[in-house]
Formats: sequence, C-alpha cells, structure tokens
Amino acid sequence: MTMRSQIVVAFFVSLLAVQLAGQSGYGPVPKLDFPRFEDYKVAAPQPSRNNPASRQTAVRSSNAAEKRVSISSQSSVFAGHFRLQKSNCGTACIAITIVDTLTARRYGTPFIGVRPCTPDNLDTFIWRANSRLLVINGSLEVSDESGSWPCGTAFYEWRGSDFRLIRRLPSIQRMH
Repeated sequence: MTMRSQIVVAFFVSLLAVQLAGQSGYGPVPKLDFPRFEDYKVAAPQPSRNNPASRQTAVRSSNAAEKRVSISSQSSVFAGHFRLQKSNCGTACIAITIVDTLTARRYGTPFIGVRPCTPDNLDTFIWRANSRLLVINGSLEVSDESGSWPCGTAFYEWRGSDFRLIRRLPSIQRMH
C-alpha cells in the first residue's frame, strides 16, 4: 500500500470514528467552522461610468501584443468597488488580478496562479460582490520554496490592497 493510500484510509477511518462517536452517545460530532461570506461583508456600490477602471485600459496579452480591453467587461465585481480579473497563466492555470474601480490601481495575489484539481472543477474561484472573502479550490502555485500547495480549499480575506490567508484545507482526491 502506498503512502498516499495509507493517508486516505487513515482519514476515512478517523471520519468514521468521529461519526460513530456522535451516534453512540460519546458526544456530538464536532462542527467545522468555515469562513462565511457574510462574515466579511462590504457594501456593493453601483459601478460608475466616470471611474478610471471602467474605461478602456491597455493590457498585455499572453503573446506580448498590446490590445485594448475593457476591465468592466472582462472581470467580475468583488468586495464592493473592486474587480476580480482572471487571466491564463499556463496550461490549466488561472491567475487573478484585483483592480480598484475608483483608482484603476491593480493588485497582485500571494500566489502565482491556481490549477484545478479535477477536470470537472469549474468553481476554482468563489466570491461575492458584497464580501471580502475569496474562496479558492485547487492547487495554488506559490513563489516560495514549496512551489505549489497540494489540492485543497483556501480562504483569503481581501484587506483593500492585499490578501490574508484565513484558512487552508486539504482535499481528498479520487483515486484512479
């Protein structure tokens, strides 16, 4: 049995033990407390046509040719007056940039990009217009010595100019 298989088996045995303990009178099953969008609420203002970020802005494409794109049509409202703009960072890799719609200033992330863990993982990034919480499902490519994190879910809080990691949970992948 491989090390990965042993870890998966141990995880499921521990889950079963916790479930049985809750059903057999040994106490309640512990509640997992995940960050919620409503815990990081902000006002979601209406976009203004006078905002610099709503106008046409020059952006470099992956082939280094300049093209004009509209930030407002290529991005989604995030954390009130910010836009979350996705771009491709390689095969099956998605990068994001945060754009302040009031100043047109761009902010990076603490990770280079995210790779989905499964082909059917369509919810790599989950966010709300009225919340500072960003949920990421996948394998984060980071610029430190580790290179990338294993597949899982990361919860980040947007603080107006940068992200703070709130919590990271590993995921169990299907064995093929």
